[in-house]
This record gives sequence, C-alpha cells and structure tokens, in this order.
Amino acid sequence: MKKRRSTFRLRLAIHTMLVAGALVATISLAAWWYLQRQLERNLDLRVSDSAQELWTQLTPRHGTDEMREAAAAIFGGGELSHGKVAVLMQSHATGVPVIYASEAAPEEGFPDQLPSGVNVDTSPNDPNPLAIQPPARRGNVLRPQMPEIRAPAFFTVTTTAGEWRYVALSSPRYTVFVGLSTQEFYAEVRRAAWGVVAAATATLLLAGLGAWLLAGRAMRPLRRVIGTAENLSAAELDARIPITPSDDQEFAQLIAVLNAMMERLDASFQQAARFTADASHELQTPLAVMQSALHDALRADQPPPIEALLSEVSRLKFITQSLLLLSQADAGKLPIQRERYSLSEELGGIAEDAEALCTDAGLSCEHKLAPGIEINADRALMRHVFSNLLGNAIKYNRPGGTVSMSLRQEGANAVFSITNTGPDIPREMQSRLFERFFRLEAARRSEGTGLGLNIAAELAKANGAAVSLKESQSGRTTFLVTLPCLQSPSDTASTNSSASSAAR
Repeated sequence: MKKRRSTFRLRLAIHTMLVAGALVATISLAAWWYLQRQLERNLDLRVSDSAQELWTQLTPRHGTDEMREAAAAIFGGGELSHGKVAVLMQSHATGVPVIYASEAAPEEGFPDQLPSGVNVDTSPNDPNPLAIQPPARRGNVLRPQMPEIRAPAFFTVTTTAGEWRYVALSSPRYTVFVGLSTQEFYAEVRRAAWGVVAAATATLLLAGLGAWLLAGRAMRPLRRVIGTAENLSAAELDARIPITPSDDQEFAQLIAVLNAMMERLDASFQQAARFTADASHELQTPLAVMQSALHDALRADQPPPIEALLSEVSRLKFITQSLLLLSQADAGKLPIQRERYSLSEELGGIAEDAEALCTDAGLSCEHKLAPGIEINADRALMRHVFSNLLGNAIKYNRPGGTVSMSLRQEGANAVFSITNTGPDIPREMQSRLFERFFRLEAARRSEGTGLGLNIAAELAKANGAAVSLKESQSGRTTFLVTLPCLQSPSDTASTNSSASSAAR
C-alpha cells in the first residue's frame, strides 16, 4: 500500500504552531511567574498598609484602652476595600497577652505558632519602653514619636478558616498582626492563569491559521506549475505557465526558468520534427532519381546510367555523413582532436585554393592574412568550416564578382572574415540562415542540402569558435569566424616589456 505523503501546507502549519507554541509557552511561564510575584507583593503591600494605618493613629501617650479603641475604629467592621481582614494586637506585658482581636483573628494567638524566620520579640529590652522620642516637627506642630517600630515580618498561616497572609509590626511594647485571606488572591491568580491560557491558545490558533493561509497563498504558483505540467504533451509544448504580479520573486524566478526550459524543449522538438521531415525529403530525392533510372534501364533492357547513379550516390552519402555529423554534435559526442597550429599558414593554403577556384568561376580573389596567429583546435574540422564558407562565397556570387578574405587578431581572439559580392540576403531571412535544411530561393535553384552553414556553425562551436553573419547589404555579404587564439612567445615578451616600461 502506497504511503500517503503529508502536504507541505499542513506541515508548515504544524511546524509554525510548534515553534509558536514553544515561544508562547516560554513567554507565558515567564509572565505567569512575574504576575504571581507581583500579586504576592501586592498582597503583602495591602496587609502592610492596613497595619501601618493603625500605627499612624497612635502616640507614646496612648494606653492600652486607647489602642484597642483605635483598632476597633479602623478594623471593627472586619472588611476593608481590599477584602476580609484579621487583626490581632498583643501586649508584651505579662498577664494581658491579647488586647484586641477581630472576628477573623485566630483565637490561640501567634507566639507559639509563628513560622521559622519570623522574629517578634515579646520581651521588651528597653528599660523605659514608654520613653518619648525627641519630638518631630510636622509643619508648625511638634508631634511626639512612637518608640521605634521593627521592620515588618510577613508570613502565611493556615487555619480552619483557610489560608491567611499576615504582617507583624512590633514595637518594644506591642505587636500588631494584620492578615488578609488569600482566597481572593488565589481567585485572582486563577483568573490570570486562565487569561494566559486563553491568550496562548488564541495565539497558537492564529499562528496555525496564518501559516495555513500563507502556505495556501504560496502554493498558488506551484498549483499553476502542476496544472500546466499535467496538461503538457508533445503536441502542446507551446504552453507556458502564467506569471502574475502577486507572485513572490522566488516563485516568479522558478516559473520563468521552467518557461524558458519549455521554450527550449519546444524549439528542440520543432527543430527535430523539421529536421526529420527535411532529412526524409532530402534523402527521398536521390533515392527517387536512382529508382527511376533503374526502372528505365530495366524497361529498356539497357545498362543503367552509371554516371548519374554515382552522382546520386555521392549526394546520398554526403547527406548521410552530414546527418551523422550533426547527430554527433547534438549528442556532444563529436570527435575532437585539438592541436596547436598556425591559423595564418592554414588559411594561406586555403587562399591558394581559393584563387584557383575563383579563376575557374570567373571571379577575382583578395586576401589579407595577418601572420603569426596560432590556435588550439581540430585542424580538420576548422578546415571544413573555412572551406564551407569559401564554397558558399563562390557559389552565390555574381558573375565577375569578388571574394575577399582577411585574418586579424582582436584582443585574445582571432577573427576571420570572408566577403562575396553576391545578392543581398533578405533581412527577414538572416536569422534563419543557420537552421538545418534552410535555403534561400536562389539557393534552391542550385545543388545543395541546406546543411552547410549549420554544420559549419556546429563544428566551430565544438572548437570554441562562433560563425556569424556580419552584414548583407549593398551587394556585399560578410561572414565572420571568431575563435580564441594563442599568444605567441614574441607577443608575450612584448607584453611583459610594455608592462615593465609602464611600471618604470
């Protein structure tokens, strides 16, 4: 059974949720810890403020009854704006341990059950606990100060009424315990926790939904690619994948590359189809001529025309060899035997042959070849290229015309040009000159296969060279062969000498 693959869209959404979940969980835990610490500090601040409210009403002259009355006035209702409060006031004097207790205060008191770390001294060490401190000026009124109050001590106590958070404020004579129930505190903590959970859940869902929608939008170009590829066939290689302005740069680049690939495939397929049709047509002609000659010879009971048959066989052989050469070039298996040789001397020999051929054709020949130019290429293949261009220049020239050849060095390249005075090539036909089996109307009236220029271009390309049409106007047509040349030792020495002179 074939395993079903997960979609990229689903995996992207899940991975996004996992990453977002890890981040949200980390942030939520940190926020939760900070919020809980803040709530605890707020709770301690509440109970501390409540205790401080009592001490601000007292002076050293207040006695036990007055302190009891002040506590009852402040905490008598048992309720404050921030919740239910428990108050216990103890005296350090023996015999009267508790001088005030609110309704919610523990009945047994605290001295025997204080948690470790909470130090409330119930034995005054001040020899005169009621000694009045130096008065402090508050505005224009001198107000006596209470004896020194120790730093507040916070602790948590669990009773039958629940859990309470207390603060103990102690002076040399009294200790006041003020506590708040943590029930409201934990309710607030739970509300905060549920809020964090709800926010985290909403964030994860939004992250997953956003990733899902984003992946869906990102997959639109791929769906167009898939749709075009599914309908692609040999008969519809001209189909192209549309590019919309909303496509991202990466997808637009991918679609452009695929369209260029399909364009090359379409061109190659069309070329192969034309090549097959043209090759069949070119091979059919000599075969038909040979068959007709043989039939005529059989009907007349005469020997076949050997000369005509040999001509057609030669033509058939040339076409077959040309097709074989082109098929090797297309497959990248063209046999190349590179060697270093003098292109100037090679073209000098071709120029001598050109003079003889031009004389026979009633043409004049001109050549200007720069000496000392060497190349690294297959001598036989490049000679085929130059001979092909020379043959075309002679074949498609006007009576009494001229064939001009030149060789020069331009930078690191050698440039060979050949010009004839034949009829101009129409501008609309110039781009098709190097197509296989393509021939102009003037060429169709002469013998030929339409493979010469294409073979020359392929052979030159295999040697790192390029054949091109420079111009065809005003009765002059010029072809160029550009190929890399080798720098001679004398040129190297001259270059080094020039560089040394420039350095000096």
